[in-house]
Amino acid sequence: MELPEELIGIEEELDIDEEAEPDVSLGETEAEELLQEEEEEREQFVHFSLGEERYALHVNAVRRLVDVGERTRVPRTSDAIDGITDLRGEITAVIDPRVLFALPESDKSVDTQELIVFATSPGQGNAGIRVDVVDGVEAIPVSQVILEPEDVDADRDAVAERLAEPLVAGLIRAQDGDAGFTYTPVVDVEAVLDVARAVTV
Repeated sequence: MELPEELIGIEEELDIDEEAEPDVSLGETEAEELLQEEEEEREQFVHFSLGEERYALHVNAVRRLVDVGERTRVPRTSDAIDGITDLRGEITAVIDPRVLFALPESDKSVDTQELIVFATSPGQGNAGIRVDVVDGVEAIPVSQVILEPEDVDADRDAVAERLAEPLVAGLIRAQDGDAGFTYTPVVDVEAVLDVARAVTV
């Protein structure tokens, strides 16, 4: 899959190498499992952070990455709308995801934050979310993208609870040493847009 031009540099920083050979020092079974994982179909996600919390967006949902820049507040909009900004002549709504995810205010200055602009459909208008840090792009094996609680053997109750959150489209599972697994929420862009655009009366 080709990435948007604005994301190519991030992928290179992560040095994603899908053709790497398994470590010959591994046992035969471990090497086979590693090779199978490397050969598995992958999907790419943009990872970002809000303070200590990490989230992801499917790369197809991302149009570009830019600095936040100046914003103009619009009356009678949702508290989640931080304002609007002009990006290359396009008026773009800036969404503060901390409001949607009930997170505390960021310790970072807005001047150092980044705006992830969504790849919205025609007629939806332009919008993006203001994040602390864009961590990069990662190619994830499809078996590690959890869409249903039945997709996991362990942590099923916790996974079901996270998947039931209205702004979460899925979870990315990663091994966390001997401690088990971590689960990174994949943000549901359509749900975020619906909630953020609710008019405050």
